[in-house]
Amino acid sequence: MTVRLRSGKSIHTLKAGDGLAFKPLSQGLGTISALVMDDKGTVYVADRTGGRVWRLPDRNQDGRFDSKQALPQRFDTPSGLAASGQTVFVSDRNAIWKIEGVHPPVKLAGLLQAKSKGKHHPLSVSADGKTLYLGLTTTSGVVELLGIDTQTGAATLLQKKQSNQHIVALAGLRRGTPWIALEHGVGSSLEDTTEFNSSNTIAGLALPLGSSEWPAALNTHVIVSRLSRDGYDVLALPAGLGQIESEGESLFSGFLSSSGRAAWGVPGALYFDKRGLIVADSKNGDLYRLNAAPDLGEDESETLITSSDNQMVETDTSETSPEPPKMQVSTIKEGSQIGAVSTLDRGSSLDVGSTIIRDYKPLSLDEDDGDKSDEKEDNNSTRQQKNKEK
Repeated sequence: MTVRLRSGKSIHTLKAGDGLAFKPLSQGLGTISALVMDDKGTVYVADRTGGRVWRLPDRNQDGRFDSKQALPQRFDTPSGLAASGQTVFVSDRNAIWKIEGVHPPVKLAGLLQAKSKGKHHPLSVSADGKTLYLGLTTTSGVVELLGIDTQTGAATLLQKKQSNQHIVALAGLRRGTPWIALEHGVGSSLEDTTEFNSSNTIAGLALPLGSSEWPAALNTHVIVSRLSRDGYDVLALPAGLGQIESEGESLFSGFLSSSGRAAWGVPGALYFDKRGLIVADSKNGDLYRLNAAPDLGEDESETLITSSDNQMVETDTSETSPEPPKMQVSTIKEGSQIGAVSTLDRGSSLDVGSTIIRDYKPLSLDEDDGDKSDEKEDNNSTRQQKNKEK
C-alpha cells in the first residue's frame, strides 16, 4: 500500500532523536525541492511547483530569518541550488542559471540538449567555487555526474552509470567530487553506491560540517531523508570510513501516522549550517533546524521560535506517530562496496574537474532533445499554476 498525503499539519507529533532538539524556522515556501546558504548566512529555497526561489536573509547571523523575499524572476520547475560566496546557482528544466548579488540571472549552461528526464537536476559546488557539479538522469537510462566550469559553462563528464533510478541529491565536501544520492542508494561515487531496499526512497542528502552545535558522534554519518511505509524521517547512516553500515539511526520523525498509511509532511531537502541541520518539509513548505539538545536544566520550549511571523500552526489529529524502525539496507551488490579510501573527508578518488571523457559536448539550449512527454506534463502544470495566480 502507498502512503497517502493528508491535509493539515500536526507538528506536535514530531520527535527528535536522542541528544537532539528541533525548532521551526520558516513556513509558506511552496513545494521545496532544494535549499542552500551563501557565505552571509542567507538561505535560498527553491519552490518547484511555484517556480520561485525564496531568499531568507539572516543579517546578524543569529539563526533567525529577518524576512522572506521571493526573487523577481520565475524559473521552470527549479530543482537544484548551490552557492559559492554570494553567487547562487539555480537549475530548472531548461538551464543552469547564475545569480551574482542583485543582478538578474544569467544562463550558465543549457539543458535541453542533454537528454535529461527533466525531474531532478541537483547541484553542488567545489570548495574553490570553480566547478559546479550537476546530477543528470537521462532518457537513455544512464545517470551522470557532470563538472561545469562556473565561468564558461563548459561541461565535462566525470562519472556515468547505467541505472533506472534518478539522481535526487548531491552533497559536497571540502575536496573531491560530491556524495551522490539515488532514489534507493547512497555513495561517494556512482560506482561506490550502497543500495537500499526499494521500499525506501531517498529524498535528501547532507554531510555534517563538524559544528559545535551538532553531536560529535554524528560527524562521521551520512544524513538522508527517507520516504517509506516504515517511516517519513531523517536518518543518520554510519560511514566513518566511507562504509555505510547495515542500519540507520532515526534523527527526526513524526510525519507518518501510526497506521503507516498517511503522512502530513514530507521530509526532503537537507542542508548543514554552523548551527546544525536544516530540514525541509517539501509538502507544506516549512523549514526546521535540528541540532544538539540544550544543556540539562534549560527549558527546551525556548528552542521554539515565538515570533508570530514564523510560528507554526498545529492541526489537531487523532493519529499519532510511533518511533519509526531503523532503515534496513539490502545486500550490497557485487562491485558496490565503498572502499576504505573513500572517506567522508575525500568523498571520492576523483580530483575536482578531472576529465574522464574529454570530448563530451558542452550543454546547450540550441536544440531540444529532452523528454517531450515530461515537458508537456510540466508545461500543463505551469499553465495551471499561472491560471490560479490570475
